[in-house]
Amino acid sequence: MTLRDWFAGQAIGSVVRQCAGDAAFGYPEGVESMEQLFAQKAFAIADAMLAQRSKGGAA
Repeated sequence: MTLRDWFAGQAIGSVVRQCAGDAAFGYPEGVESMEQLFAQKAFAIADAMLAQRSKGGAA
């Protein structure tokens, strides 16, 4: 498991709670399911965390 995977795993619970209603508005292009939408958002958070980490953490 990578640090990115771990960060995404930590984020997924919040993503599900915050984004569960998003599916009512349809999915973005290329997204086929609510689960895929949640995963994309969780990994986007993980990527942002890694980018901030490479800058030396929180400012």
